[in-house]
Amino acid sequence: LKMKSLMGGGGGGGVDINRSVQAYNNMNRFLAAFLEHALKDLDYHVKDKMFVEALLDIEFSDAAADKGVFYIDNGHSFDSVLFYGAEFSLFSFELMLFTSVLIWFDNSLTAGLVTIFVAKIIAYIRDLGGKSNLAKKTLIDERFLI
Repeated sequence: LKMKSLMGGGGGGGVDINRSVQAYNNMNRFLAAFLEHALKDLDYHVKDKMFVEALLDIEFSDAAADKGVFYIDNGHSFDSVLFYGAEFSLFSFELMLFTSVLIWFDNSLTAGLVTIFVAKIIAYIRDLGGKSNLAKKTLIDERFLI
């Protein structure tokens, strides 16, 4: 089956759904087997970071090791890719933008509208980039993402 792209019309921009589904299923089976230690050639172990690794936020890897390593993430490092925890930075940016526009135009209504407009643009860009990244990583079409 070929699905025509919404943006591209009929000009060769289709996606082979069967290949995408097959790739998704293959990856899913591989990851399930890997996490269940079912692959003898590919194994892993879970460990805590050493003090120096945690302090410097790096991992010392042993290139000769035949096993992969999963580190326990007590700090929730995945949060660093989201807006979580960046509220102060965003607030500071918006406050500086508001005051700059206020000084420039000497009108608080204009400063407020410009600040809201820029904040909406930033949120839209983040949403758009996040959806396309999620669609690529999960093999889900962007149209199905809310």
